[in-house]
Amino acid sequence: MGNFLDFKNIFLDFSVNDRTKLRFFCIFQKFFEKKMTFFKFFLTIFFFFFLISSFWGSSTLFAQFKIVIPKTRIALNEPFNINVEGAKIDIDKIGNFPNIQNFYKVSDTYRGDMLVNGVVSEILTQAYHPTKTGNFIIPAFKIKVDGQDISQESITIYVGEKDKNRPDLEKIQKDSFIENPFLEFKEDAFLGVSTSVSQVKVGEAVHLSIALYVATANEAYMKFVDLDKQVTEIAKKLKPNYAWEENFNIGEISKNPPIIRNNNKDYKEYKFFEAVYFPMQAQNIVFPKINLKVNVLNKIETDKKDKIDPDNPEIAKYYIPKTFESNPIEIQVLELPPHPLRDKTPVGTFYLQEVYPNKILKTGENFKYYFQIIGEGNISALPKPTQKNITQVDIFAPQIQQIITRGGKKITGNTTFEYTIFPKDAGEIQLKNYFEWIYFNTQTQKYDTLRPQATLKIEGESVRNQEISTNTTNIYNKISKSTSKIIGSAPRANIIFFSKIIFAILIIWVVIMIFWRRKK
Repeated sequence: MGNFLDFKNIFLDFSVNDRTKLRFFCIFQKFFEKKMTFFKFFLTIFFFFFLISSFWGSSTLFAQFKIVIPKTRIALNEPFNINVEGAKIDIDKIGNFPNIQNFYKVSDTYRGDMLVNGVVSEILTQAYHPTKTGNFIIPAFKIKVDGQDISQESITIYVGEKDKNRPDLEKIQKDSFIENPFLEFKEDAFLGVSTSVSQVKVGEAVHLSIALYVATANEAYMKFVDLDKQVTEIAKKLKPNYAWEENFNIGEISKNPPIIRNNNKDYKEYKFFEAVYFPMQAQNIVFPKINLKVNVLNKIETDKKDKIDPDNPEIAKYYIPKTFESNPIEIQVLELPPHPLRDKTPVGTFYLQEVYPNKILKTGENFKYYFQIIGEGNISALPKPTQKNITQVDIFAPQIQQIITRGGKKITGNTTFEYTIFPKDAGEIQLKNYFEWIYFNTQTQKYDTLRPQATLKIEGESVRNQEISTNTTNIYNKISKSTSKIIGSAPRANIIFFSKIIFAILIIWVVIMIFWRRKK
């Protein structure tokens, strides 16, 4: 049945070296060396691949650490700190912090926790006391954390005159960090409201997002309070009475928020509201200032600093409610240029996709014609194409289908008008002479018109006096392949699904062939 050591060496290449995993290999070896039925052999191979995939996936779970410099501008009586942040920092596995010229290294390191949105990280702080004022360049250095070398680039530290509101460092140094009854942290965060534009025309999109921005160096624990209820109230307060709203309905705040640079400082963006508004009249949109209530834990007992659990009632009593407030924003809304249909014209960027039978049609036989408008804008309010009478055919009121996509600060999608057409007389019909769709193009800042390119060829005797057949042809009920890129990605999903099935079948076939050959 082969040499089990070959398999064992493969696993050892993945750094499997603890006792529990070695016991598993011994058990696996006993099964491997015995004569097994097909069922046992199959199960062994299954667990073999399962273990590989588990170990492979677990490689991404190793703790990640980083060096953080909270401040690069300090007073002469203010410590300069170097932080190591990460999950489960083992203080016995931390290498030496660097010695820095013109700074006195405090003998003890400080250990704390940081909680943002329910995620706890540990912080190990090494403090340095400056010995004089001036600009000091700290060369690049490395700190070994649990066997990993964490690098920090060269930085410049500015030390100014003494801060009159701070005690001298000598007094701070004499005070015992552990003896202080409380640890105090100042929250570093703000509530931000941002818009995509400051000026639009009637019907043009205004994207708005609201987020709590928390500095990456923030030390205070922060926790949202009744966020769903607060967001509902905020949405009501923000929505203008004279604008159409497309709410993105953020269901859950990201646990890995993006980092935003603001005033030379990095912040984590915890976005909790996002929407697009389409003003319906030339009246400025005013987004008033809003409030967000957050619980802040910036003062805790020293003996609890290593036991922080944000949901622990004993710890929760130290939370203090804090209200963050945003600034109001005003968006100027301008009239569209003069046009006979200005009040009824959609605004955005659109193009036409049409589907029609590419064959000679017969009088007296119904067929489908699809006029599909695709693009970016207020998809929910797109009007029907303007239609002129055609004596050769009867055109019935269309069925309307819409697909709306909210994402990337935009509202995109398509509206499909499905027409049933009944040819009555033979001849050639160019639909561009009978359909048109007028809109204001935000890219060119001009009015534009979408017209069909379809030319219909009809043969047969006149059926003007016959009743319309109820046998409507439905073979054109599907949008063409070129439209599938807008409507959805179902074909691609099917390909992925069947590829997985084929891959699974191949694995089973290989296992069966190996077993069959060994039996021979």
